[in-house]
Amino acid sequence: MKIHSLLQNRNELGKFFNWLGLTGEGAEIGVLHGEYSLEILRHWKGHTLHLVDAWSNTIEDYADPISEIDLEQVYQKMLENIEPYRDRVKIHRLLSNVAASRFSDNSLDFVYIDADHCYERVKEDIAIWSEKVRSGGVLCGHDFLTNDNPRQLVGVERAVKEFCEERGVEELLLTQCSFPSWLIRKI
Repeated sequence: MKIHSLLQNRNELGKFFNWLGLTGEGAEIGVLHGEYSLEILRHWKGHTLHLVDAWSNTIEDYADPISEIDLEQVYQKMLENIEPYRDRVKIHRLLSNVAASRFSDNSLDFVYIDADHCYERVKEDIAIWSEKVRSGGVLCGHDFLTNDNPRQLVGVERAVKEFCEERGVEELLLTQCSFPSWLIRKI
């Protein structure tokens, strides 16, 4: 598998999706405050961005430290952040796997995964959401980090590389930043 750097950072993805003609429906899995959602919506000319997040502190064994924050306040902040683009957004306040079951296979132009970063959950997210991406679309996500990263979020790199190996993916694209995003074009 070849690994290439493509874009400077993930903020360029909206424009990249436009360039590829991916302007129908996309999904962001793991939204939190909606700051990255807002970045996508500013640049992407697509019809609908589905925002998927449980915004719940009750998720067992969640790898990221969210248990100490008030996720209801975070949800309200997300609503404020996306307000200028509300007509292009559908919110799915659900666990990732539950939300995925509500989408048809091959129905989305792109899926951006930035939810739980533990290996098992990333692997599951990639497997279930890859089926929702149409041919020619992009499966992508955040925090493709090696073992020496400061946040210990190493589940993403392992899960992505295994997915690529299992599916015979020949090319993996990465952004050129300290917390890189990964991109796979679905054939």
